[in-house]
Amino acid sequence: MIFMVSVDYKQDLRRAGISGIAFFIVSFFSSIFFSLFFRFLPLLKIDFSIFSKYYYFFGGLILLLQLFLIYNFYKGYFIIGEKFNLPFLTKISKFLIILFAIFFIFLFFYFPSILNSSNNIILNSQNMTEQQAYSFIYSFLLFFLFVLLFVFIFGILNIFLGREILKLQDQFNTLALISGYSKIILGVAYVSIIFSSLAGIFLLASFVSDILLFFEVSKNDVSSKKVKKAKKSK
Repeated sequence: MIFMVSVDYKQDLRRAGISGIAFFIVSFFSSIFFSLFFRFLPLLKIDFSIFSKYYYFFGGLILLLQLFLIYNFYKGYFIIGEKFNLPFLTKISKFLIILFAIFFIFLFFYFPSILNSSNNIILNSQNMTEQQAYSFIYSFLLFFLFVLLFVFIFGILNIFLGREILKLQDQFNTLALISGYSKIILGVAYVSIIFSSLAGIFLLASFVSDILLFFEVSKNDVSSKKVKKAKKSK
C-alpha cells in the first residue's frame, strides 16, 4: 500500500518537505542542462545513436529520482488529509502523483523523438524533405498538446488542493492562507492557459509555502477532532 501513513507520520512530513527542496534543485539544474544542450546542439554535431545510449541511462536515473521525490512530496498532503480528516485532500494528492508519473514517463520516452526530428532539421536544413518536415511538426504538436493537457489538469487539481488547504487556516493561520490562495491563483492561471506564463511567481510561493506547511504540521499534535470542531464553529 504505497499511500499508507506510517506510525511516525511526523518524520514522513519532514521527508516530504526535504523531498520538495530536492525536487526543486534537481529540476532546476536538469532544465538548465537541457536548455544549454539545445542551445549548443548545432555546434556539438552529436551522433544521435550515441546520444540515445547515454540518454536512456542518465535520463532514466533522473526520471526515477524525480518520481521518487514528487511521490514523497505529494504524499505529505495525503498524510495531512488522513490526520485532519480531509478525505478529498488525500484523493487529490493521489491524482497529482499519478499525473506527474504519466507526465515524466511521457517526456522520457517521447523526448528522443523530438530531439531526433529537430536534429535532422538542424543538420539537413538545406536538403530537408517534406516528410521530415511533417514528422517534426507532428512530433512538436503532439508534445505541445500533451503539455497543454497536463497544465490544464494540474491547474484544476491545484484549485481543489488550495480549497482543501484553506480548511486548515484555524490551525495554521497565515501559512495555510498563503499556501491555499497561492494554489488557487496558480490553478486559475494554468487553467486559463493564457496567463499560465505569469504563474511562475505563484508556483514558487505555493512550492515554498508547501514545504513550510509540512514542517509546521510535523511539529504539531492536532487531532482530526479539533479540525471538525473548527469547521462546525464557522
